[in-house]
Amino acid sequence: MDFGTVNSRLFEGDYQSVGAFVADCRLIVENCRSYYGDKPDGAPFVEQAGRLHETMAQQMGALVRYDQSPAAAQAKITPVAPIRIPRPTVPFMTSMMTEMRASKFTDKYTKLTESSCVHFEKPVNLAFFPDYLQVVEAPMDLETVDRKIAGGMYATPEDFEYDVTLIFRNCERYNVPKRNDHIVALAKHCSKVFRKLFSKRMNALMEGRIAESEGAKTSSSSTERKDSTSSGKRSPAFPTGDGAVTKPSKKAKLDSSGSSKASSKSSGRNSATPGAAGEGGAGRRRRRRRKG
Repeated sequence: MDFGTVNSRLFEGDYQSVGAFVADCRLIVENCRSYYGDKPDGAPFVEQAGRLHETMAQQMGALVRYDQSPAAAQAKITPVAPIRIPRPTVPFMTSMMTEMRASKFTDKYTKLTESSCVHFEKPVNLAFFPDYLQVVEAPMDLETVDRKIAGGMYATPEDFEYDVTLIFRNCERYNVPKRNDHIVALAKHCSKVFRKLFSKRMNALMEGRIAESEGAKTSSSSTERKDSTSSGKRSPAFPTGDGAVTKPSKKAKLDSSGSSKASSKSSGRNSATPGAAGEGGAGRRRRRRRKG
C-alpha cells in the first residue's frame, strides 16, 4: 500500500467508511516496518515510518472522533449532489508532463545534477535487459504516455495518473533487487514530482467543479425568489387589439385611479343632492299646512 493508491481510491470513491481509509493509511506504516525492520540498512526507513505514524495518529484520531459524532451522522444522511469530473483535456496532461520533464535531480553522493526523466522516455531495450518482462508485467514509458494523450485514450485523470506512476513503479520493481540505487533514486524523485503536480491540478479541478455547482445552486435559488416575488406583486394587465395582454403604464394607472376617485366623488354628490332636495321639499309642505 502507498499514498498514491490511497489518493486514487479517494478520487474514485472506493472508500465506503472512514475505518477503511484509516486502515489503508496505517497499512503503509506497517508494511514499511515489516520490510525494513530486520534489514541492516532499514533503520532510517523505520524511523521515518515512526514519525509518519505519530503525525497520522493525531489526524486519524480527530477523523475517527468526528465520524462518531452527531454532526457526522447528520452529514451522512444529507443528500449531496455528485461532482462529475470531466474527461481530462490534452493541456491538462501535457502541462504536467512538461513540468515533470523539466525537473532536475542531484545525486546526494556525487553532487551531479541531471535531467530526472531522461531514462524513462523510451521503452526498455530488451536486448540489454532480457529478463525485464519476467519481472515487469506491464511496461510503460513517457513516449507511450504521450501517444495515448494525443490519441485521446485517457477517459479519466486517474487513468493518466496510473500510467505515469506505473513507469516509476516498474523501475523500482526491476532495479531494487539488483541494487541499482541511482536509477531507483531517479524513479522515486520523478514519482514524487509527478504526485505533487497531479495533486495540485486535481485540487484546482475539484475546487472549480464545486464552485460551479454552488454557483448553479445560488443562481437557481435567486431565480426562484425573483419569480415568487414577481408572482406575489402582479399589476393589472390590459388586453390589446391583437389579443395580447400588456401591463399598464404609470400614466394609465394614474388616469384609472384618478377617474375612479372622480367618479366616486360625483356619485357621492349625486346621491346626496336628491336626498337633500327631497328633505327640503317635505319641510316646505309642512310649513304651508301650518299656515293654512
